[in-house]
Amino acid sequence: MQLNTRVDPDVDELVAFVGDKQGWSKRETVEHALKKAYAAEFKELKARKEASERGS
Repeated sequence: MQLNTRVDPDVDELVAFVGDKQGWSKRETVEHALKKAYAAEFKELKARKEASERGS
């Protein structure tokens, strides 16, 4: 999935700042932030996927 959308300029600046500080691309920065902020949901999605793959 590709997200082509405008974000708040302050958020864009924050993503660039954190990415530069960590040595990450913008994509890596956003992925890391989402996985950390939504850790429980990410874990649930992974479990659903694994269960679906075992059922197939």
